[in-house]
Amino acid sequence: MLLAGLSLYLLVTLGMLLAPNIDVLIGMRMLLTANSRAKINHETEGFVKILADANTDRILGVHMIGPSVGQLIGEYCVVAMEFSASVEDIALTCHPHLTRSEAGRQTAMGVHGWTMQA
Repeated sequence: MLLAGLSLYLLVTLGMLLAPNIDVLIGMRMLLTANSRAKINHETEGFVKILADANTDRILGVHMIGPSVGQLIGEYCVVAMEFSASVEDIALTCHPHLTRSEAGRQTAMGVHGWTMQA
């Protein structure tokens, strides 16, 4: 894991995944401007992005940039990747409203083009 200012990356870049010809799904960048907790705290700079294996849906890497993303890195990157969680596993897991954790779930939903808000 790399820590640089407000950024957290789980040592996987898109270039690293494309080199061995892994078919990669890239979740759209979930901007923190769309996260309710970030808006309330006036900390809307940043985003969350998920990289997944297109064949297995397994999470291969997560990019997070923004205030307090260190609070999210454990669930979305380390735990999910350690237990071979799929993007769908994260998308179907309940996350409480008005928390930063919603950003990761919404990003996971976006990987497959699911509606994020009804």
